[in-house]
Amino acid sequence: MVYPRPPVIPAHRISAINRLPLELLAEIFVHCIPEGFVIPRYRDAPILLCRVCKHWNVVATSTPSLWASISIRYGTDERNYNLRESLIRLWLERSRQGPLDISLALRAEEWAEIETQPLFVAILKLLIREYRRWRTIEITIPKCIPPSLCVFPAGGAPLLESASINITSSHSNFRYPFSYACADIFKGSAQLRALKWQMVNLQMPALIKDLDLSVLRDLYLECSLSPSQCLQILERCPLLQSCYFENINQSSPASELPISLLTLPSLCSLTIQGQTTVDSILDLVTLPSLKSLIVSLTTMRGGIRPLQPSKLPTLISRSSSPLEKLVLDNIPIAEAELIQCLTMLPSLSVLEINDDNQYFPRLTDKIIDALGNISSENRGFICPKLEVVKFTGNVSCTDGKFSDMLMTRWKDAAVTNRVTSLKMVHVDFSDRLHQKDVAVLRELRSQGLISRFFM
Repeated sequence: MVYPRPPVIPAHRISAINRLPLELLAEIFVHCIPEGFVIPRYRDAPILLCRVCKHWNVVATSTPSLWASISIRYGTDERNYNLRESLIRLWLERSRQGPLDISLALRAEEWAEIETQPLFVAILKLLIREYRRWRTIEITIPKCIPPSLCVFPAGGAPLLESASINITSSHSNFRYPFSYACADIFKGSAQLRALKWQMVNLQMPALIKDLDLSVLRDLYLECSLSPSQCLQILERCPLLQSCYFENINQSSPASELPISLLTLPSLCSLTIQGQTTVDSILDLVTLPSLKSLIVSLTTMRGGIRPLQPSKLPTLISRSSSPLEKLVLDNIPIAEAELIQCLTMLPSLSVLEINDDNQYFPRLTDKIIDALGNISSENRGFICPKLEVVKFTGNVSCTDGKFSDMLMTRWKDAAVTNRVTSLKMVHVDFSDRLHQKDVAVLRELRSQGLISRFFM
């Protein structure tokens, strides 16, 4: 970077910091920038740096990396200073030709204000003009915005590495397909490493099915999905490390499912939330590096979801992964199968199970005994590294069973039993007949255990 020559000033009048080489001063300025997206404000860098003195102003305005990030919000303080079109234009000019990290958020009620719309349109046009420089984009906007505002230049965004699009609901009766027009942001983005799409209760955009996901690391989809769509996407993400699927509300016939197992060697975190069974996903993937697994199903009307053979034990057995966190929310799995899963998880440190089913309880004396006693094969305790236990919903165990299990995994007893001492416990008992359990929980709380209990 070539900086303008500073004016000649007598040495005795120059402060020590201003004697630094311009490149070094610019590097110091870079470390003054707040983390995350930068909101343009007088009291924060980089604008604050420009107000100190003329010399700093010259250095700051000549350093493009100081202006590479911007967060645009409506309804903020400072008289909407950060929303003036002229400021956004100047900010983008100072970033020169470098990559841009942009966050843009607009609520439906803000769009409804007549004076807001021209400003939003003008700013959006400024941002789209720099489309080819986008490196990170984070957009939160209502779905009532006209799709004509979301027309992107041909050729795509070759620098785009991270994209997060959140299409929120709108109280307006007039609907535009703007949410699908927004998907054009991803076109031509061969370097995409993080993709987040939130569009509750609407279908996944067709464009996502055709994206190049060969280098994708993080995937977050919150839209109407089927198991087959999830698997088809996973097939195209060989380097995926984190995956989140929410709102799986469609079933998939067997003809649409892959005929062979899909192995994702780098996937460490998988979250699946749905309204229908997700066993077809669990049955067709192998995840040797998985550390966190969260599976959640919406409770059926009446709280009844019949028991059925689960694919979870076979997934755990097949993957042999170093699973550290397991969260199951209203999963129709038999208690015996659940215990079978736990016997195969020596690295598990966090176990959270919620069971709202009143007719087929899955949190009874059996699983409590399994956690509080040496395994039947005499191989020691299952889940020896367990630190966090959270049992909620219908916990139907005998009074004293739960507290006995806790005592075998607490401090001195934990050392004797060669297990990690518990750090946190949360339990919702199904009735009030747990006076012994409650007394022990209170005593352990006084000794340092983080505990919550309800009856």
